[in-house]
Amino acid sequence: MPHIDTLSKRESRRDSLLDKVSIAIISTLLIAHNVKWVISE
Repeated sequence: MPHIDTLSKRESRRDSLLDKVSIAIISTLLIAHNVKWVISE
């Protein structure tokens, strides 16, 4: 049981890290898209 608990904790930590990375990538893409649109105007 303790092994499974440790594994699930590691999984959730990794998931939250993935969420942060995804948010960062999406933010970067949105900013880049907006900048491109402003430049082309």
